[in-house]
Amino acid sequence: MKVQHLFFALTLSITSFAALKPSQQDEPLAEQVYKNIKSMKGMPASEVIPAMKFMGASLKVDCDFCHGDDYASDEKGAKIETRHMIEMQKEINTKNFKGKLEVTCFTCHNGSPSVAHGPSLASMSRRTIERGGTPVVAADVIKKALAGVGGELKAVTLTGTAKGFGPDSPLTITQGAPNKFLNVFGGRRYAFDGTVTWIESDGKAAALPADQAKQVQSFGRFFRSEQAFASVGNLRFVGRDKINGKDVVVLRVGAQSAKVTEDFYFDATTGLLTRIGTYTSTFLGNLPAQTDFSDYRKVGEAMVPFKMTHNDGSQLYEFLIDKAVANPTLAADFFSLPKGGTTN
Repeated sequence: MKVQHLFFALTLSITSFAALKPSQQDEPLAEQVYKNIKSMKGMPASEVIPAMKFMGASLKVDCDFCHGDDYASDEKGAKIETRHMIEMQKEINTKNFKGKLEVTCFTCHNGSPSVAHGPSLASMSRRTIERGGTPVVAADVIKKALAGVGGELKAVTLTGTAKGFGPDSPLTITQGAPNKFLNVFGGRRYAFDGTVTWIESDGKAAALPADQAKQVQSFGRFFRSEQAFASVGNLRFVGRDKINGKDVVVLRVGAQSAKVTEDFYFDATTGLLTRIGTYTSTFLGNLPAQTDFSDYRKVGEAMVPFKMTHNDGSQLYEFLIDKAVANPTLAADFFSLPKGGTTN
Protein backbone atom coordinates (compact mmCIF):
# COMPACT_ATOMS: atom_id res chain seq x y z
CA MET A 1 0.00 0.00 0.00
CA LYS A 2 1.43 3.39 -0.97
CA VAL A 3 2.31 5.75 1.88
CA GLN A 4 -0.06 8.47 0.75
CA HIS A 5 -2.97 6.03 0.51
CA LEU A 6 -2.26 4.53 3.90
CA PHE A 7 -2.00 7.99 5.47
CA PHE A 8 -5.29 9.02 3.85
CA ALA A 9 -7.07 5.88 5.05
CA LEU A 10 -5.81 6.23 8.61
CA THR A 11 -6.70 9.94 8.69
CA LEU A 12 -10.20 9.14 7.46
CA SER A 13 -10.57 6.44 10.10
CA ILE A 14 -9.42 8.69 12.98
CA THR A 15 -11.62 11.57 11.87
CA SER A 16 -14.68 9.36 11.56
CA PHE A 17 -14.15 7.75 14.96
CA ALA A 18 -13.93 11.16 16.58
CA ALA A 19 -17.33 12.06 15.17
CA LEU A 20 -19.08 9.10 16.79
CA LYS A 21 -21.07 9.31 19.95
CA PRO A 22 -19.42 7.77 23.03
CA SER A 23 -21.80 4.79 22.99
CA GLN A 24 -20.67 3.91 19.47
CA GLN A 25 -16.93 4.10 20.05
CA ASP A 26 -16.72 0.59 21.54
CA GLU A 27 -17.49 -1.24 18.26
CA PRO A 28 -18.70 1.04 15.43
CA LEU A 29 -19.71 -0.61 12.18
CA ALA A 30 -17.98 -0.07 8.84
CA GLU A 31 -20.94 1.79 7.31
CA GLN A 32 -20.97 4.18 10.28
CA VAL A 33 -17.38 5.21 9.64
CA TYR A 34 -16.81 4.91 5.89
CA LYS A 35 -18.86 6.22 2.98
CA ASN A 36 -20.43 3.99 0.33
CA ILE A 37 -19.82 0.72 2.19
CA LYS A 38 -21.71 -2.21 0.66
CA SER A 39 -19.97 -5.60 0.87
CA MET A 40 -18.58 -4.87 4.33
CA LYS A 41 -21.81 -3.70 5.96
CA GLY A 42 -22.14 -5.01 9.47
CA MET A 43 -18.40 -5.52 9.81
CA PRO A 44 -16.62 -3.69 12.65
CA ALA A 45 -15.02 -0.55 11.24
CA SER A 46 -11.70 -1.55 12.79
CA GLU A 47 -11.52 -4.51 10.38
CA VAL A 48 -11.90 -2.53 7.16
CA ILE A 49 -8.28 -1.40 6.73
CA PRO A 50 -6.81 -4.81 7.69
CA ALA A 51 -9.21 -6.43 5.20
CA MET A 52 -8.09 -3.96 2.51
CA LYS A 53 -4.47 -4.76 3.30
CA PHE A 54 -5.21 -8.48 3.01
CA MET A 55 -6.74 -8.00 -0.44
CA GLY A 56 -3.78 -5.87 -1.52
CA ALA A 57 -1.31 -8.50 -0.28
CA SER A 58 -3.27 -11.36 -1.89
CA LEU A 59 -3.20 -9.65 -5.28
CA LYS A 60 0.12 -7.77 -4.82
CA VAL A 61 -1.58 -4.42 -5.64
CA ASP A 62 -1.85 -0.96 -4.06
CA CYS A 63 -4.97 0.96 -3.03
CA ASP A 64 -5.16 2.71 -6.39
CA PHE A 65 -5.87 -0.62 -8.10
CA CYS A 66 -9.49 -0.17 -6.94
CA HIS A 67 -9.63 3.43 -5.69
CA GLY A 68 -9.16 6.86 -7.19
CA ASP A 69 -8.59 10.06 -5.23
CA ASP A 70 -12.11 9.80 -3.82
CA TYR A 71 -12.18 6.52 -1.91
CA ALA A 72 -15.99 6.52 -1.78
CA SER A 73 -16.30 6.75 -5.57
CA ASP A 74 -17.27 3.76 -7.71
CA GLU A 75 -15.48 5.13 -10.77
CA LYS A 76 -13.13 2.13 -11.10
CA GLY A 77 -14.50 -1.14 -12.39
CA ALA A 78 -12.05 -3.09 -10.22
CA LYS A 79 -13.86 -1.82 -7.12
CA ILE A 80 -17.22 -3.07 -8.40
CA GLU A 81 -15.65 -6.43 -9.31
CA THR A 82 -14.08 -6.69 -5.87
CA ARG A 83 -17.50 -6.40 -4.25
CA HIS A 84 -18.66 -9.35 -6.35
CA MET A 85 -15.59 -11.32 -5.29
CA ILE A 86 -16.23 -10.63 -1.59
CA GLU A 87 -19.82 -11.85 -1.93
CA MET A 88 -18.64 -14.91 -3.84
CA GLN A 89 -16.12 -15.74 -1.10
CA LYS A 90 -18.82 -15.42 1.56
CA GLU A 91 -21.16 -17.68 -0.41
CA ILE A 92 -18.52 -20.36 -1.03
CA ASN A 93 -17.52 -20.53 2.63
CA THR A 94 -21.13 -20.48 3.84
CA LYS A 95 -22.37 -23.21 1.50
CA ASN A 96 -19.33 -25.48 1.57
CA PHE A 97 -17.43 -24.90 4.82
CA LYS A 98 -20.15 -24.04 7.35
CA GLY A 99 -19.06 -20.42 7.36
CA LYS A 100 -15.42 -21.17 8.19
CA LEU A 101 -12.85 -19.00 6.43
CA GLU A 102 -11.40 -21.68 4.16
CA VAL A 103 -11.46 -19.90 0.77
CA THR A 104 -9.95 -16.40 0.55
CA CYS A 105 -8.72 -13.94 -2.07
CA PHE A 106 -5.28 -15.55 -1.85
CA THR A 107 -6.67 -19.03 -2.53
CA CYS A 108 -7.25 -18.11 -6.17
CA HIS A 109 -5.09 -15.04 -6.77
CA ASN A 110 -1.95 -16.28 -5.03
CA GLY A 111 -0.17 -12.92 -5.30
CA SER A 112 -1.40 -11.82 -8.74
CA PRO A 113 -4.25 -9.54 -9.95
CA SER A 114 -5.20 -12.28 -12.42
CA VAL A 115 -6.37 -15.73 -11.43
CA ALA A 116 -4.51 -18.87 -12.50
CA HIS A 117 -7.04 -21.14 -14.20
CA GLY A 118 -4.88 -24.26 -14.18
CA PRO A 119 -1.70 -25.83 -12.84
CA SER A 120 1.48 -23.81 -13.37
CA LEU A 121 5.04 -24.75 -14.12
CA ALA A 122 7.76 -23.39 -11.87
CA SER A 123 9.65 -21.69 -14.69
CA MET A 124 6.78 -20.65 -16.98
CA SER A 125 3.66 -18.55 -16.52
CA ARG A 126 1.67 -16.34 -18.83
CA ARG A 127 1.23 -13.98 -15.88
CA THR A 128 4.92 -12.97 -16.10
CA ILE A 129 4.66 -11.79 -19.72
CA GLU A 130 4.98 -8.00 -19.89
CA ARG A 131 2.47 -6.68 -22.40
CA GLY A 132 3.58 -3.04 -22.42
CA GLY A 133 6.30 -1.38 -24.42
CA THR A 134 6.81 -1.01 -28.14
CA PRO A 135 5.01 -3.71 -30.17
CA VAL A 136 7.11 -6.01 -32.34
CA VAL A 137 6.15 -7.32 -35.77
CA ALA A 138 5.96 -11.11 -35.60
CA ALA A 139 7.48 -11.50 -39.07
CA ASP A 140 10.53 -9.56 -37.91
CA VAL A 141 10.95 -11.89 -34.91
CA ILE A 142 10.83 -14.94 -37.21
CA LYS A 143 13.29 -13.29 -39.60
CA LYS A 144 15.72 -12.70 -36.73
CA ALA A 145 15.25 -16.28 -35.50
CA LEU A 146 16.11 -17.69 -38.93
CA ALA A 147 19.13 -15.38 -39.16
CA GLY A 148 20.25 -16.71 -35.77
CA VAL A 149 19.88 -20.30 -36.98
CA GLY A 150 22.02 -19.54 -40.02
CA GLY A 151 22.17 -21.93 -42.96
CA GLU A 152 19.62 -24.61 -43.76
CA LEU A 153 20.18 -28.29 -43.02
CA LYS A 154 18.58 -30.81 -45.35
CA ALA A 155 18.91 -33.34 -42.55
CA VAL A 156 20.81 -33.91 -39.30
CA THR A 157 21.43 -36.89 -37.05
CA LEU A 158 21.88 -36.24 -33.32
CA THR A 159 23.01 -38.84 -30.80
CA GLY A 160 23.08 -38.68 -27.03
CA THR A 161 21.01 -39.67 -23.99
CA ALA A 162 17.27 -39.61 -23.22
CA LYS A 163 16.31 -39.04 -19.57
CA GLY A 164 12.96 -39.25 -17.79
CA PHE A 165 11.45 -42.12 -19.78
CA GLY A 166 12.59 -44.73 -17.29
CA PRO A 167 16.27 -45.72 -17.11
CA ASP A 168 18.56 -43.42 -19.08
CA SER A 169 18.59 -44.59 -22.70
CA PRO A 170 20.79 -44.08 -25.77
CA LEU A 171 19.16 -41.57 -28.07
CA THR A 172 19.23 -41.00 -31.81
CA ILE A 173 17.30 -38.16 -33.42
CA THR A 174 17.18 -37.79 -37.18
CA GLN A 175 15.53 -34.70 -38.57
CA GLY A 176 14.68 -33.92 -42.18
CA ALA A 177 13.26 -30.75 -43.72
CA PRO A 178 10.84 -29.26 -43.04
CA ASN A 179 9.69 -31.12 -39.89
CA LYS A 180 10.13 -34.84 -40.50
CA PHE A 181 11.81 -36.74 -37.70
CA LEU A 182 12.64 -40.19 -36.36
CA ASN A 183 13.53 -40.49 -32.67
CA VAL A 184 14.94 -43.74 -31.28
CA PHE A 185 15.21 -44.29 -27.52
CA GLY A 186 13.97 -46.66 -24.82
CA GLY A 187 13.68 -49.53 -27.31
CA ARG A 188 11.09 -47.66 -29.40
CA ARG A 189 11.00 -45.58 -32.57
CA TYR A 190 8.83 -42.46 -32.80
CA ALA A 191 8.43 -40.69 -36.13
CA PHE A 192 6.58 -38.15 -38.24
CA ASP A 193 6.84 -38.31 -42.03
CA GLY A 194 5.15 -34.98 -42.68
CA THR A 195 1.69 -36.52 -42.64
CA VAL A 196 1.59 -39.63 -40.45
CA THR A 197 2.87 -39.90 -36.87
CA TRP A 198 3.80 -43.44 -35.90
CA ILE A 199 5.46 -45.52 -33.20
CA GLU A 200 7.24 -48.86 -33.40
CA SER A 201 7.78 -51.17 -30.42
CA ASP A 202 8.83 -54.84 -30.36
CA GLY A 203 8.91 -54.86 -34.16
CA LYS A 204 5.29 -53.71 -34.49
CA ALA A 205 4.57 -50.29 -35.99
CA ALA A 206 1.31 -48.34 -35.92
CA ALA A 207 0.07 -44.90 -36.91
CA LEU A 208 -1.15 -42.86 -33.95
CA PRO A 209 -4.53 -41.12 -33.51
CA ALA A 210 -4.51 -37.33 -33.45
CA ASP A 211 -4.35 -36.85 -29.67
CA GLN A 212 -1.40 -39.24 -29.21
CA ALA A 213 0.26 -37.89 -32.36
CA LYS A 214 0.40 -34.44 -30.81
CA GLN A 215 2.30 -35.79 -27.82
CA VAL A 216 4.88 -37.52 -30.01
CA GLN A 217 5.26 -34.49 -32.26
CA SER A 218 6.09 -32.32 -29.23
CA PHE A 219 9.32 -34.32 -28.91
CA GLY A 220 10.28 -33.98 -32.54
CA ARG A 221 9.39 -30.52 -33.77
CA PHE A 222 12.20 -28.20 -34.75
CA PHE A 223 12.22 -24.74 -36.28
CA ARG A 224 15.01 -24.01 -38.71
CA SER A 225 13.02 -22.83 -41.72
CA GLU A 226 10.36 -20.29 -42.55
CA GLN A 227 8.10 -23.14 -43.66
CA ALA A 228 8.37 -24.78 -40.23
CA PHE A 229 7.24 -21.61 -38.46
CA ALA A 230 4.46 -21.05 -41.00
CA SER A 231 3.14 -24.58 -40.37
CA VAL A 232 2.07 -23.75 -36.80
CA GLY A 233 -0.30 -20.96 -37.87
CA ASN A 234 -0.48 -17.20 -37.55
CA LEU A 235 1.97 -16.10 -34.86
CA ARG A 236 1.35 -12.73 -33.20
CA PHE A 237 3.33 -10.65 -30.72
CA VAL A 238 2.00 -10.75 -27.14
CA GLY A 239 4.81 -9.32 -25.00
CA ARG A 240 8.19 -9.81 -23.37
CA ASP A 241 9.50 -11.99 -20.56
CA LYS A 242 12.74 -13.36 -19.13
CA ILE A 243 14.17 -16.88 -19.14
CA ASN A 244 17.11 -17.48 -16.82
CA GLY A 245 17.59 -13.72 -16.59
CA LYS A 246 17.72 -13.22 -20.38
CA ASP A 247 15.19 -11.08 -22.24
CA VAL A 248 12.87 -12.93 -24.59
CA VAL A 249 10.17 -11.89 -27.06
CA VAL A 250 6.93 -13.91 -26.98
CA LEU A 251 4.78 -14.76 -30.00
CA ARG A 252 1.49 -16.66 -29.65
CA VAL A 253 -0.50 -18.87 -31.98
CA GLY A 254 -4.14 -19.81 -31.50
CA ALA A 255 -7.25 -17.86 -30.58
CA GLN A 256 -8.23 -17.54 -26.92
CA SER A 257 -11.10 -19.95 -27.54
CA ALA A 258 -8.85 -22.56 -29.22
CA LYS A 259 -8.38 -25.96 -27.58
CA VAL A 260 -4.59 -25.61 -27.84
CA THR A 261 -2.62 -22.35 -27.81
CA GLU A 262 1.15 -21.98 -27.84
CA ASP A 263 3.66 -19.31 -26.84
CA PHE A 264 6.99 -19.16 -28.67
CA TYR A 265 9.83 -17.50 -26.72
CA PHE A 266 12.72 -16.05 -28.71
CA ASP A 267 16.00 -14.81 -27.24
CA ALA A 268 15.93 -11.02 -27.66
CA THR A 269 19.68 -10.92 -28.46
CA THR A 270 20.35 -13.98 -30.63
CA GLY A 271 16.81 -14.42 -31.97
CA LEU A 272 16.98 -18.17 -31.31
CA LEU A 273 13.90 -20.08 -30.15
CA THR A 274 14.36 -20.91 -26.46
CA ARG A 275 10.95 -22.19 -25.36
CA ILE A 276 7.54 -23.32 -26.56
CA GLY A 277 4.78 -23.08 -23.95
CA THR A 278 1.71 -25.17 -24.79
CA TYR A 279 -1.68 -24.71 -23.10
CA THR A 280 -4.33 -27.36 -23.69
CA SER A 281 -7.90 -26.59 -22.67
CA THR A 282 -9.77 -29.36 -20.83
CA PHE A 283 -13.24 -29.25 -19.30
CA LEU A 284 -11.57 -28.87 -15.89
CA GLY A 285 -9.04 -26.19 -16.83
CA ASN A 286 -5.92 -25.40 -18.85
CA LEU A 287 -3.05 -27.90 -18.88
CA PRO A 288 0.39 -26.32 -19.42
CA ALA A 289 3.52 -27.93 -20.88
CA GLN A 290 6.83 -26.47 -21.94
CA THR A 291 9.66 -27.48 -24.23
CA ASP A 292 12.97 -25.65 -23.79
CA PHE A 293 15.82 -25.47 -26.30
CA SER A 294 19.33 -24.59 -25.13
CA ASP A 295 23.05 -25.21 -25.60
CA TYR A 296 22.93 -24.21 -29.27
CA ARG A 297 25.93 -25.34 -31.33
CA LYS A 298 26.82 -25.06 -34.98
CA VAL A 299 26.17 -28.19 -37.04
CA GLY A 300 27.09 -27.76 -40.69
CA GLU A 301 25.83 -24.26 -41.43
CA ALA A 302 23.06 -24.16 -38.83
CA MET A 303 22.71 -23.66 -35.08
CA VAL A 304 21.14 -26.69 -33.39
CA PRO A 305 20.09 -27.09 -29.72
CA PHE A 306 22.08 -29.81 -27.94
CA LYS A 307 19.70 -29.85 -24.98
CA MET A 308 15.92 -30.18 -25.24
CA THR A 309 13.77 -30.37 -22.12
CA HIS A 310 10.06 -31.16 -21.98
CA ASN A 311 7.98 -30.59 -18.83
CA ASP A 312 4.32 -31.62 -18.82
CA GLY A 313 3.73 -30.67 -15.18
CA SER A 314 4.04 -34.21 -13.86
CA GLN A 315 7.22 -35.45 -15.52
CA LEU A 316 10.47 -33.92 -16.81
CA TYR A 317 12.05 -35.36 -19.96
CA GLU A 318 15.46 -34.46 -21.38
CA PHE A 319 17.28 -35.04 -24.65
CA LEU A 320 21.01 -34.44 -24.17
CA ILE A 321 23.06 -34.44 -27.38
CA ASP A 322 26.77 -35.16 -27.53
CA LYS A 323 27.32 -35.73 -31.26
CA ALA A 324 25.83 -34.39 -34.50
CA VAL A 325 26.19 -35.24 -38.19
CA ALA A 326 25.08 -32.72 -40.80
CA ASN A 327 23.22 -33.81 -43.93
CA PRO A 328 23.45 -37.62 -43.61
CA THR A 329 22.35 -39.68 -46.62
CA LEU A 330 18.84 -41.02 -45.95
CA ALA A 331 16.63 -43.43 -47.85
CA ALA A 332 13.55 -41.92 -49.50
CA ASP A 333 11.24 -43.77 -47.10
CA PHE A 334 13.41 -43.23 -44.01
CA PHE A 335 10.67 -41.40 -42.06
CA SER A 336 7.71 -43.41 -43.42
CA LEU A 337 5.56 -45.90 -41.51
CA PRO A 338 7.24 -49.30 -42.00
CA LYS A 339 5.59 -51.68 -44.44
CA GLY A 340 3.02 -53.77 -42.66
CA GLY A 341 2.45 -51.09 -40.03
CA THR A 342 -1.09 -50.53 -38.78
CA THR A 343 -2.85 -47.40 -40.06
CA ASN A 344 -5.76 -45.55 -38.42
